[in-house]
Amino acid sequence: MALLAIQQAVLKGTPVTLTAAAGGGDTFARLHDHVGLRVKNGGGSAITVTVVIPGTNSYGENQPDVTSTSIAAAADVTIGPIPPEAVDPSTGLVSVTYSGVSSVTVAAVGL
Repeated sequence: MALLAIQQAVLKGTPVTLTAAAGGGDTFARLHDHVGLRVKNGGGSAITVTVVIPGTNSYGENQPDVTSTSIAAAADVTIGPIPPEAVDPSTGLVSVTYSGVSSVTVAAVGL
């Protein structure tokens, strides 16, 4: 997993730099309530992005992960805002995985 730095948007505009999605997934900090993940699928087929929700509920069952809708080939989408439940208390980071990473680029963005 690669650690993505948050690229904080500002009123005058912020150029967002996308990096290759990591095959094992990526992590990033949720610095505030308005953090999202931008995903650009440059591949030839749709992919799915999953935001991992760590831990268990009050019944001891694993929390359900949040799976985005299918991200079509050539689509550029932003997922978020990321909920506080997605932060792993042991690392302080949010983890995301991808069903495919060929030609997929991502950025963690604060709004």
